[in-house]
Amino acid sequence: MTRFVSEALAKHARAAFRSGNDRVDLYFRETVSQDVKRKYAACYVLIERSTGKVAGFYTLSAHSIPLNDVAPELAKKLPRYPSVPVVLIGWMGRDLAFRGAGVGSLLLYDAISRVSKAPIPHCQEWPKGGAFRGRPRAVRIGATTDRSPGRGEIGAPLPPGCSWPAAAAPGC
Repeated sequence: MTRFVSEALAKHARAAFRSGNDRVDLYFRETVSQDVKRKYAACYVLIERSTGKVAGFYTLSAHSIPLNDVAPELAKKLPRYPSVPVVLIGWMGRDLAFRGAGVGSLLLYDAISRVSKAPIPHCQEWPKGGAFRGRPRAVRIGATTDRSPGRGEIGAPLPPGCSWPAAAAPGC
Protein backbone atom coordinates (compact mmCIF):
# COMPACT_ATOMS: atom_id res chain seq x y z
CA MET A 1 0.00 0.00 0.00
CA THR A 2 1.28 3.47 -0.82
CA ARG A 3 1.67 6.32 1.65
CA PHE A 4 -0.64 8.63 -0.33
CA VAL A 5 -3.90 8.37 -2.19
CA SER A 6 -5.17 10.74 -4.87
CA GLU A 7 -8.83 11.74 -5.01
CA ALA A 8 -11.07 14.48 -6.32
CA LEU A 9 -11.49 17.46 -4.03
CA ALA A 10 -14.46 17.01 -1.73
CA LYS A 11 -14.94 17.98 1.92
CA HIS A 12 -11.23 17.84 2.71
CA ALA A 13 -9.79 19.95 5.53
CA ARG A 14 -8.05 22.78 3.69
CA ALA A 15 -7.73 25.44 6.42
CA ALA A 16 -4.39 24.12 7.69
CA PHE A 17 -2.78 23.83 4.23
CA ARG A 18 0.46 25.86 4.00
CA SER A 19 2.61 25.69 0.88
CA GLY A 20 4.80 28.67 1.66
CA ASN A 21 3.20 30.70 -1.14
CA ASP A 22 0.37 32.95 0.05
CA ARG A 23 -1.30 33.07 -3.38
CA VAL A 24 -1.39 29.29 -3.70
CA ASP A 25 -2.62 28.88 -0.11
CA LEU A 26 -5.39 31.46 -0.55
CA TYR A 27 -6.50 29.88 -3.84
CA PHE A 28 -6.65 26.38 -2.35
CA ARG A 29 -8.40 27.43 0.86
CA GLU A 30 -10.90 29.93 -0.58
CA THR A 31 -11.28 29.79 -4.36
CA VAL A 32 -10.72 26.31 -5.77
CA SER A 33 -14.13 24.97 -4.74
CA GLN A 34 -15.80 27.81 -6.68
CA ASP A 35 -13.75 26.92 -9.79
CA VAL A 36 -14.78 23.27 -9.42
CA LYS A 37 -18.44 24.17 -8.86
CA ARG A 38 -18.44 26.35 -12.01
CA LYS A 39 -16.68 23.53 -13.92
CA TYR A 40 -13.79 25.87 -14.68
CA ALA A 41 -11.32 23.36 -13.24
CA ALA A 42 -11.11 19.91 -11.70
CA CYS A 43 -9.11 19.68 -8.48
CA TYR A 44 -7.36 16.58 -7.14
CA VAL A 45 -5.76 16.24 -3.74
CA LEU A 46 -3.03 13.95 -2.48
CA ILE A 47 -3.99 12.61 0.95
CA GLU A 48 -1.64 10.98 3.44
CA ARG A 49 -3.35 7.70 4.33
CA SER A 50 -2.22 7.53 7.96
CA THR A 51 -3.33 11.06 8.93
CA GLY A 52 -5.89 12.07 6.30
CA LYS A 53 -3.94 15.31 5.86
CA VAL A 54 -3.83 17.04 2.47
CA ALA A 55 -0.23 16.75 1.26
CA GLY A 56 -0.82 18.62 -1.99
CA PHE A 57 -3.22 19.46 -4.79
CA TYR A 58 -3.41 20.32 -8.47
CA THR A 59 -6.05 21.60 -10.87
CA LEU A 60 -6.75 20.60 -14.47
CA SER A 61 -8.52 22.86 -16.96
CA ALA A 62 -9.30 22.83 -20.65
CA HIS A 63 -6.99 25.11 -22.60
CA SER A 64 -5.63 25.57 -26.12
CA ILE A 65 -2.39 26.54 -27.81
CA PRO A 66 -1.89 28.08 -31.25
CA LEU A 67 -1.24 25.49 -33.95
CA ASN A 68 1.87 27.49 -34.92
CA ASP A 69 3.43 26.60 -31.52
CA VAL A 70 3.21 22.86 -32.20
CA ALA A 71 6.25 21.12 -33.70
CA PRO A 72 5.85 20.71 -37.48
CA GLU A 73 6.05 16.88 -37.36
CA LEU A 74 3.05 16.80 -35.01
CA ALA A 75 1.17 19.74 -36.55
CA LYS A 76 1.01 18.07 -39.98
CA LYS A 77 -1.06 15.26 -38.43
CA LEU A 78 -3.59 17.62 -36.85
CA PRO A 79 -6.64 19.32 -38.35
CA ARG A 80 -5.98 22.83 -39.62
CA TYR A 81 -7.76 24.66 -36.83
CA PRO A 82 -6.10 27.80 -35.46
CA SER A 83 -5.56 26.20 -32.05
CA VAL A 84 -5.04 22.78 -30.50
CA PRO A 85 -6.92 21.68 -27.37
CA VAL A 86 -4.73 20.78 -24.39
CA VAL A 87 -5.12 20.18 -20.67
CA LEU A 88 -3.59 22.82 -18.42
CA ILE A 89 -2.22 22.08 -14.96
CA GLY A 90 -3.31 25.44 -13.64
CA TRP A 91 -2.43 25.32 -9.93
CA MET A 92 -0.26 22.98 -7.92
CA GLY A 93 0.81 23.14 -4.31
CA ARG A 94 2.54 20.98 -1.72
CA ASP A 95 2.14 21.42 2.03
CA LEU A 96 5.40 22.42 3.73
CA ALA A 97 5.03 19.51 6.16
CA PHE A 98 5.66 17.16 3.23
CA ARG A 99 8.78 18.89 1.85
CA GLY A 100 11.27 16.28 0.68
CA ALA A 101 8.67 13.50 0.49
CA GLY A 102 8.43 13.55 -3.32
CA VAL A 103 4.91 15.02 -3.25
CA GLY A 104 5.56 17.38 -6.19
CA SER A 105 6.65 14.48 -8.40
CA LEU A 106 3.68 12.42 -7.26
CA LEU A 107 1.26 15.24 -8.06
CA LEU A 108 2.73 15.69 -11.54
CA TYR A 109 2.71 11.93 -12.18
CA ASP A 110 -0.93 11.73 -11.08
CA ALA A 111 -1.94 14.64 -13.33
CA ILE A 112 -0.20 13.17 -16.38
CA SER A 113 -1.60 9.72 -15.65
CA ARG A 114 -5.13 11.06 -15.16
CA VAL A 115 -5.04 13.04 -18.42
CA SER A 116 -3.58 10.16 -20.43
CA LYS A 117 -6.39 7.85 -19.22
CA ALA A 118 -9.17 10.36 -19.90
CA PRO A 119 -11.88 9.02 -22.22
CA ILE A 120 -11.27 11.74 -24.81
CA PRO A 121 -9.38 11.54 -28.09
CA HIS A 122 -5.79 12.67 -27.78
CA CYS A 123 -2.58 12.51 -29.74
CA GLN A 124 -0.75 9.23 -29.31
CA GLU A 125 2.59 10.51 -30.58
CA TRP A 126 5.20 12.69 -28.92
CA PRO A 127 7.72 14.09 -31.41
CA LYS A 128 11.37 13.37 -30.76
CA GLY A 129 12.86 16.23 -28.77
CA GLY A 130 9.53 17.51 -27.43
CA ALA A 131 6.25 18.68 -28.89
CA PHE A 132 6.46 22.43 -28.54
CA ARG A 133 9.02 24.78 -30.02
CA GLY A 134 10.59 27.42 -27.83
CA ARG A 135 9.60 25.72 -24.56
CA PRO A 136 11.38 23.31 -22.23
CA ARG A 137 11.73 19.93 -23.90
CA ALA A 138 11.20 17.63 -20.93
CA VAL A 139 10.01 17.57 -17.38
CA ARG A 140 12.86 16.39 -15.16
CA ILE A 141 11.29 14.35 -12.40
CA GLY A 142 11.84 10.87 -11.10
CA ALA A 143 9.41 8.00 -10.81
CA THR A 144 8.39 7.07 -7.30
CA THR A 145 10.14 4.24 -5.51
CA ASP A 146 6.86 2.78 -4.29
CA ARG A 147 5.47 0.88 -7.27
CA SER A 148 2.33 -0.53 -5.66
CA PRO A 149 -0.48 -0.50 -8.24
CA GLY A 150 -4.01 0.21 -7.16
CA ARG A 151 -7.13 2.14 -7.96
CA GLY A 152 -6.57 5.83 -7.32
CA GLU A 153 -3.12 5.25 -5.85
CA ILE A 154 0.05 7.05 -6.80
CA GLY A 155 3.19 5.11 -7.54
CA ALA A 156 1.84 2.53 -9.98
CA PRO A 157 4.48 1.42 -12.49
CA LEU A 158 4.71 3.16 -15.82
CA PRO A 159 3.13 1.34 -18.77
CA PRO A 160 5.48 -0.89 -20.83
CA GLY A 161 7.74 1.15 -23.10
CA CYS A 162 7.33 4.36 -21.10
CA SER A 163 10.05 6.04 -19.09
CA TRP A 164 10.62 9.53 -17.71
CA PRO A 165 10.47 12.02 -19.32
CA ALA A 166 8.70 10.15 -22.12
CA ALA A 167 5.89 9.30 -19.67
CA ALA A 168 4.80 12.92 -20.02
CA ALA A 169 3.69 12.02 -23.53
CA PRO A 170 -0.02 11.43 -23.99
CA GLY A 171 -0.69 7.73 -24.27
CA CYS A 172 2.18 6.66 -22.00
